Amino acid sequence: MVINENVLNSIFESCLDAMCAVDKDLKLIFFNTAFKNSLKEFYDYDVKRGSFLDLQLLGIDKDKWFKYLKKAFSGISIKRVFYIKTRYHSNLAIMVKFFPLKNLTNEFTGAVVLFRNISKERKKQKILKNNLMEQYLINEVFKTLFNPKDFTSAVNRVLSIIGNHTRLSVIYVYEDYFDKDYCHLSYIWTRYPEMIDKYEKEFSYKRYEGLKEGLLENNVIIYNKYAFYNNTVSKFFETHEAKSSIVFPMMIKGEYIGFIGFDENDSDRFLTVTEIDILRVFASILTNALIQKYTEEKLKYASTHDPLTGLYNRAYFDAELERYINGRVFPVSIIMADLNGLKQINDTMGHKEGDLLIQKAAKVLLKVFRKEDCVARIGGDEFAIVLPRIDEAKMQLAIERIRQVEMEVNQEGLPHVSFALGGATAMSKDQLQRVLSRADELMYEDKKRIKASLKR
Repeated sequence: MVINENVLNSIFESCLDAMCAVDKDLKLIFFNTAFKNSLKEFYDYDVKRGSFLDLQLLGIDKDKWFKYLKKAFSGISIKRVFYIKTRYHSNLAIMVKFFPLKNLTNEFTGAVVLFRNISKERKKQKILKNNLMEQYLINEVFKTLFNPKDFTSAVNRVLSIIGNHTRLSVIYVYEDYFDKDYCHLSYIWTRYPEMIDKYEKEFSYKRYEGLKEGLLENNVIIYNKYAFYNNTVSKFFETHEAKSSIVFPMMIKGEYIGFIGFDENDSDRFLTVTEIDILRVFASILTNALIQKYTEEKLKYASTHDPLTGLYNRAYFDAELERYINGRVFPVSIIMADLNGLKQINDTMGHKEGDLLIQKAAKVLLKVFRKEDCVARIGGDEFAIVLPRIDEAKMQLAIERIRQVEMEVNQEGLPHVSFALGGATAMSKDQLQRVLSRADELMYEDKKRIKASLKR
């Protein structure tokens, strides 16, 4: 570009962007009205021709600026983006173009500098980028949680995805679906493994009174150094050493089943509205996935359990026998138990009292046997227990233990539980059906003995 004052002034004034020309001593040769107005607006500074271009005033990195100017002085055009701090505005993204300036003898005497405020464009690009990233993450979360082979692994992966995106410290899921008195830690992700021990495996709501009530009332709890909560709610977050947190309740058809929390332990920064919105979306997706899981578990539970007692049902008992017939786990012992007096109570006191007796009988059996044992209600007053890897001697000890627990439970008051019991042991799969019949026979013999003793 060759200096011609009239042409240069005409070019500068026709440009909507701020422009100036400087010589090699950084003195302002020309500038347009947009440049003058920008300095006045952003810095309250009146610029004059012949004055030095004050880089410190503009908040520009001098080293980078001189590096680019030197290239322009040598005949090279350059385009760069600077982030400039102004007096009355936040940081601005300014695209700066450097053009070499020649005199009439074609000597490089300075540079023309164009300033374009691209802050709005950058902000739009950032918003678009964030929106695209959030949409991608939402899709990843959905894809991960949709019909996974291993639900627990899928949830843990989702928590990792969310945690790495949000840069939060800890994400945790507490549930009380199966126990309304206690809240259980079901899932946790943390950037710092040593933090896991600070999160209780389970706790009583009484310990943090007001936590559940606050979630149900406000549909969210936002905790930071300025938040005002009662001492017990604040203690929940202080125990985690959280500096700021946000917690969302999980609901199934209006029923509260727990909560999802996001903790920040590194700083007490405030979450933005955008961050809260995306966390709410993630919490909603996780809640829906858990609802699906609970629905499936409920259906599965209903298909294998007796609704009155919570014991396994006849269908599950038959399936277990078939599994052992086709398996190699032996010895297998079977105990048959018939509840005495149920018909009489139903006839004289009503089925409600009869149901209480059945439930009390189930309580006896659950106290005696292990979780891995199959304890089933196979009829109105009939129960059966399958005991893998239990020989006849241990099976007889189990029958004695039933008698002992009967007496303990009966001390609580009416109705009293009384079982007729019979048991047998199979050492191989071809004996299993015969052993089932033998246990049934022994149970009926015991029932006759009990009836005879009552007549005396």
